[in-house]
Amino acid sequence: MGASTQEMEPGSRQDTLDNFWHYWNWNKVIGMVGRSYALHTQKAGLEEFTRGQQDNFPAWKKAVDDFKMGTLVVNPYKLPQCSPTLREIELELTHKEEEWEQVSTAVPAPTEETMTEYLMLGLEIEAQQCQLTADLLANKTPTTKDLSDFVACHTRLSRQIKKLRLLQRKHSPGALQHLATAPDLAELPEAERMLLLLPSGLLPNECLPPLSAPGLAAAEVCLCDAQCSESLAQIRHSLTVKKRLHTYKTLNSRCQHQNTRSRSLVDTQQRKIDLAAGTYRQVQAARLALAHVVGVSEWRQLEKADLRLLEDEEEAKRRKQRAMKGKQKEAAQVNENGEVWGVPGMGEKSRLISWIWLGAGHSGGMVGGGDSREHAG
Repeated sequence: MGASTQEMEPGSRQDTLDNFWHYWNWNKVIGMVGRSYALHTQKAGLEEFTRGQQDNFPAWKKAVDDFKMGTLVVNPYKLPQCSPTLREIELELTHKEEEWEQVSTAVPAPTEETMTEYLMLGLEIEAQQCQLTADLLANKTPTTKDLSDFVACHTRLSRQIKKLRLLQRKHSPGALQHLATAPDLAELPEAERMLLLLPSGLLPNECLPPLSAPGLAAAEVCLCDAQCSESLAQIRHSLTVKKRLHTYKTLNSRCQHQNTRSRSLVDTQQRKIDLAAGTYRQVQAARLALAHVVGVSEWRQLEKADLRLLEDEEEAKRRKQRAMKGKQKEAAQVNENGEVWGVPGMGEKSRLISWIWLGAGHSGGMVGGGDSREHAG
């Protein structure tokens, strides 16, 4: 209402706000009947669920009560962690290197970077490359300040890549050999498109000693699995936030003359989704290239149509039936699972749950190679 009332006089502004609030309260009163029925249904569902969880319900209720009273520090509403994070894998690899140095007779230099630091630097550069590429594509008309920031990012990336090349002399000499024998070295690509040549970007024989440090490829596999899991979690979170922002924009910001801020918030979340999806695709390809190390990857390929939220099956069925217009008979036909058969052109992708939600809460966050249609029922 701010855009509409800021140009009014005090009396008109107060009348407009009163009318808006009265209409809003009246809608809430009208909707109390439906809400009371929904509350009754939810209570019945909760009671049925409680009866089926007699063994766990007392402990859950006590944890919630203790958390509300402040005697329990751990949040019982926090979702359980389904897979180790990237930092946890880094810590585990660091501990293994520390144990190896304790039993080894070689004395490393105090300023010498470890294998884990080399891999983490490469992953950090990859993330910065993805971010810079996304910023360049999103900014169609950059200002002088934007151009200055882009040049600074290019310079910073170039310096980090030079540091990575120095570390590759010890941890991955095969990468330098691969780089020296690569064609078209006369024109070096820009920093955001320069190949880093981690073990996933090398040939299988270049990942073996003496062209690579022992265990380097296996360590990158662990980091790739953690990155894939984190990217999917970021996609799910951003999709949920975008849906809520879109609901706010539709219900609260529409018809108020200017809703540029609401649109910009939705666009910002969409860029986060695209960035996380690009990161997942890049890491999934790297994990697939390392299949010769630990076997075939279980991470599935992420398509653009997979980036969607969960939705109510009944609402989706009604929407499809309305979209089919004159084909009500075909829309009413269902299979043995109660799903609409559908016809070409009615949006079959929205009928199924995206596979990115099927792995949420499972161990490792991985999803098998089966079709998502098998899990949608």
